[in-house]
Amino acid sequence: MKQQQNAEKNMFAQYFAANVAPLIEENNKLKENYRSRFWGCLWTMMFLICVNALFVLFNTLIYFHPFNIEQLILVTIVAILIVIFPLWQYKKKEKPDFLDVFVKYYGQWQHIMPGEKENVKSFDEILPEHSAQQVFHAVNGAYLGTKIKIEDVEYWQKSKKVSKGVYIEVLWPQNMHSSILLFAKNGHFKKNRRDNMTLLNEQILIPAAAYFNIFAKQAKAPKKFLCSPFFEKVLDIRDAFGARKIYLSLQGDKTIIYMEGSQMYVEQNGIWQHKIKESKFNLLHKQFSEVLGFIELLHELYARDRL
Repeated sequence: MKQQQNAEKNMFAQYFAANVAPLIEENNKLKENYRSRFWGCLWTMMFLICVNALFVLFNTLIYFHPFNIEQLILVTIVAILIVIFPLWQYKKKEKPDFLDVFVKYYGQWQHIMPGEKENVKSFDEILPEHSAQQVFHAVNGAYLGTKIKIEDVEYWQKSKKVSKGVYIEVLWPQNMHSSILLFAKNGHFKKNRRDNMTLLNEQILIPAAAYFNIFAKQAKAPKKFLCSPFFEKVLDIRDAFGARKIYLSLQGDKTIIYMEGSQMYVEQNGIWQHKIKESKFNLLHKQFSEVLGFIELLHELYARDRL
């Protein structure tokens, strides 16, 4: 097991060094270059503005020429445009899509760029009540025949933001024949009753399960499925993403995970933003690895539950 983990770690390190690290280094150098150009232009233009102002005052006080305010304004406007020019140039530069290159490590995965806020007509039971949502970054892929979608999302009720977090949707190649909801206690859903569903907490005597209020349509808990490794893996995902609360819905061939107060990815291409660091992608790899480990586990538990 340890050898397999080391081999996977080496594979990721090699892929990152060959494909992502050069893009990061190039982008950081570009950012530093344009920052230097900006500061060079700023200090040069400030010097020229001061010299021009002294020249105008000198002509006015010594030679009694009319105070030339037009010259002051014109030079100031030109100076401002020259200072802004490096910022405009940097903004127009095409930046590499680091996340899209990064997720190619996992196969035919794809990064979908942010979209506009859109109204929603329906939503899953584990999500906070909302009328609109905005997706900032989305990753689509597949693993073990299972389709995966991971999104950074905000939920809005009218003009008020009600929640922000990471949304994960997993579409299984087979029907799990389950209808189970897991709500983090003291989260956005605090009731311990749901219509036509049974609260299973008293049937599941697992320490990690105490984090949730667990509901199912069946009266008896599927203990082969809702076992200790299942709850531990769910909490591992929560910890990897640094979420405040985590919620799950297992309905037929679809599993939805919502992690409130977490974030998958933040763009750092702005000229005044910090340099992009390798540690950011190492954390992202850990997060994705936990999600893939969860999928492996559920495939195993499904097969065990069918026996």
